[in-house]
Amino acid sequence: MRPADVQALIGLGYALWYDGSPADAEVTFAQALTWNAESAAALGGRGQVRAELREYSDALADLDAALGLGLAPIEEVDAYSARALALAGLGRDEDARSALADARILAPDRPRTLRRVAKIAALRDDRALAVSEAERALAATPPLPPWDERDARRLLEDLRSR
Repeated sequence: MRPADVQALIGLGYALWYDGSPADAEVTFAQALTWNAESAAALGGRGQVRAELREYSDALADLDAALGLGLAPIEEVDAYSARALALAGLGRDEDARSALADARILAPDRPRTLRRVAKIAALRDDRALAVSEAERALAATPPLPPWDERDARRLLEDLRSR
């Protein structure tokens, strides 16, 4: 891989995240952005990872920029659901509902969106919805990537132990 190969860095960022290293993925997406600051895919990837790492303000900035630049359809769905998670984490529930509606219009049963709905429900202390959506995410087809699956299982375990 050439150091300035933005597409390769984006692919590596996703591979690192899905394999369980979101912090390394964030650094890799940032490296891609040093070579192309207008890469919607790199901004979207970094924004999603930042939302998962609870860096909500930074996630929102990246995701808004990525959506403004234009993303591929499935990346757009994931950006909206990550945006909803970031907004919910910042206590902006009405804006989070709107972002979630945008994701669900594009792909109503996307496993990653279902997992993020579960996380948002947990933030709102809606245990029943959080459990239901986490279970749906784990049973969905196609299956969640490994990191998302582990996160959904951790969330369920935490919710069930309360």
